[in-house]
Amino acid sequence: AAPAQAFARARQSFRSNLFPAYTETGTFSPNVPFSYPSTAMIRTALLLSALLLLSCASPHAQLGRRIDRILATTDARVGVAVIAPDGECLVRCDTMLPMLSVFKFPAAVALLDKTARERTPLTTPVRIGPEWLDRNTYSPLRDSLPATGGTLTLTDLLRYSISQSDNIACDILLELAGGPAGVDAYLRSRGIDGIRIVASERTMHLATENQRLNTARPAAVCAL
Repeated sequence: AAPAQAFARARQSFRSNLFPAYTETGTFSPNVPFSYPSTAMIRTALLLSALLLLSCASPHAQLGRRIDRILATTDARVGVAVIAPDGECLVRCDTMLPMLSVFKFPAAVALLDKTARERTPLTTPVRIGPEWLDRNTYSPLRDSLPATGGTLTLTDLLRYSISQSDNIACDILLELAGGPAGVDAYLRSRGIDGIRIVASERTMHLATENQRLNTARPAAVCAL
């Protein structure tokens, strides 16, 4: 109610300043000389009207326009999906796009689901042998271990994979979750059809084109 009353007062003040002969009853007073508004007044009125229309636009529409302005300056195919607090999904270019390291997220979610179903504590130790410690990949985990390997908990592996985008940690979690097929099956079981997981980090490192094997629609990632 308060904003409505404030707007009504502002509107009346604006009318009084723009048309001095205009009264609160909505009629023109015969005792006040009438004069047409100046060009400056008209410009002010148009500016206020534009600002009022802009303020009435929904937050979704405003965000959509901001995204569109950014995309218009980008010489690339960019997929965007945003879930608003009310659950509405704002999407641009919702097509299958390469996931690259983003696939580590569904791999971790699938592993967490499996541990929850099997009641496996995240403090469970996992032995990491030297066969995992590839030298031609990014892995802070590998750099923290001796050449013979070591033991880390599931929590440690999740932290390395998600927080530091560790490729070896991701592949270990992926294997524990049932491999790419296991993660893909998990996503289907949750009704998410717009994500396709077919390759591990090790597979993606075998050839440059393999980096585009795991794909997803932006809206599907938001749904997950």
